[in-house]
Amino acid sequence: MLCAPAPSLRALVRYYHVESGTPGQVMIPASPYPMLTFMLSGGSVVHGPGAVTTLYTGPLLSGPQSTAIAAHWLPGTRFVSAICAPASFGTLFGVDLAELRDRSVPIDMVAPHLHSATLAHMLHGAVSPRAAVACMEGWLLNLARQREMRLLGGFALPGAMLFAPASEIARQVGLSVRQLERKHRTAYGLTLGENRRMARYVTALGMLIRQPGQRGILTGVANLAGYHDQAHMIHDFRQILGIAPGALLSDTGSGEVDVLRLLRYDAGETSLVAAPADMLT
Repeated sequence: MLCAPAPSLRALVRYYHVESGTPGQVMIPASPYPMLTFMLSGGSVVHGPGAVTTLYTGPLLSGPQSTAIAAHWLPGTRFVSAICAPASFGTLFGVDLAELRDRSVPIDMVAPHLHSATLAHMLHGAVSPRAAVACMEGWLLNLARQREMRLLGGFALPGAMLFAPASEIARQVGLSVRQLERKHRTAYGLTLGENRRMARYVTALGMLIRQPGQRGILTGVANLAGYHDQAHMIHDFRQILGIAPGALLSDTGSGEVDVLRLLRYDAGETSLVAAPADMLT
């Protein structure tokens, strides 16, 4: 289940994801959006490079994910996640997103000052998904109030300038190009070039999610998302998402477990996940 944030948190949170006991194989899509996740039961098993297997449980902070990852959710897996805006994430939680890139780490390892056990206790007592979201939202609102001055001083790239030359962006924000790249990487966990690539991907992905089952739209999607051509988009999707964009146009999954289920949404959820690329900033 996906839920929209309260108006007071829309600059920080894109949406909440509540998962309730849906085990099996799943593909976790690549995403430029960092996350706060509280695993309430079960766990997510991820097979990484070099045959390294990691079991994720408990409260986690996750940075931007540059490629999709295959995971297996254990029976009884339940969690609540807040999918966040990159520019606010680092200052809100007091972390460097560049250090969290392609990683999920226990909150207490990188931000013990957050006292996450309090929220974990409340979430375990929540009687419904919406009650769990309300608990997380209250905790985030309180944290945002505590961090107000730090948030005001954080670096945020103006969304309309994402594809402008780096020298022009640097001039507009009063930095050298080197300073711009350094601040951008700290705030977003990605280089400026990588952020632009992810913006095209996110834009195209949103359009494909909004139009499941429709054929013959890939060329138009590629053009609207800013790709050179359809081949450019297919190349990026295969590198970033692990599949060609045409695979997202199927109405149904294949096999007993739909590994693409995190890319399939009902009408009410689509508007939350298919946000414009300026949400990257």
